Amino acid sequence: MAIFRTINIDFWTDTKVVDDYTPEDKLFMLYCLTNQYTNIIGCYEISIKQMSNDLGYNKETIEKIIDRFMNVHKTIFYNFNTKELFISNWAKYNWNASPKIDNPILKEIKNVKSPIFRNKIIELYNQRESVIDKLDMVSIPYTYPIDTNISISNSISNSNSISNSIIYSSSETNNSCEFVDSKELIFIKIIEYLNKKVGSNFKHSSKKTRSLINARLNEGYTEEDFKEVIDKKCIDWLNNKEMNKYLRPETLFSNKFESYLNQRVDLGSAIDNSEQWKQVMEKGLI
Repeated sequence: MAIFRTINIDFWTDTKVVDDYTPEDKLFMLYCLTNQYTNIIGCYEISIKQMSNDLGYNKETIEKIIDRFMNVHKTIFYNFNTKELFISNWAKYNWNASPKIDNPILKEIKNVKSPIFRNKIIELYNQRESVIDKLDMVSIPYTYPIDTNISISNSISNSNSISNSIIYSSSETNNSCEFVDSKELIFIKIIEYLNKKVGSNFKHSSKKTRSLINARLNEGYTEEDFKEVIDKKCIDWLNNKEMNKYLRPETLFSNKFESYLNQRVDLGSAIDNSEQWKQVMEKGLI
């Protein structure tokens, strides 16, 4: 049975395509959308060599095109370790509202090797109306651990042609590092810092949490400001049974953020262990 992929003719008039795409970019994008390895989730395994053979470009050219899509266009990402390609806006243009495609999507998600790619597709799946409308349905949980390290690297592979990529690396597994958007990175780092300090399990993907963080970022606050607020309020509230319930995003990152950031730690606060005192002294909070 033949499989058909539909390409909207607006592709050729899209301002991003017209203004930013080179002829090689246009060909590569169409190839990624229509080659024989594509599937219902827009994430599939394909080697650099296979792309090179199909398109007639050498390996170095393919890697340079991938680099451009990852770091400039930010619409196609590639994991050189799992050899998986992910089209970030595939779901937007290829999924419909029918619940009939839920099972085929779930089936393909299970086959994704890259944890970051898999979790991004899970996030898109959980936003589907067919999932949200089923109140008794448990959405798919994310699969990377809370305790992770996130860092900046100059390369994704051994090739020097791929550069300046943000990577996400799990400290608890041997999973390879994958590219994540820089804004997404901030959400992840702030919430993981809060979870580590409080022992909680808040999700960086929560719409309310992301909205609060984004509002403060738009006001000019930095990632370090968020961490400072978390540190100060942990010292202030963590050992207070009445107040520790407020160590949550909706309280910490709301319209009182500025006052929390500028407060001095009260010497009368309950600081009853050496680790808390160490934090206070190191950060100059008293």
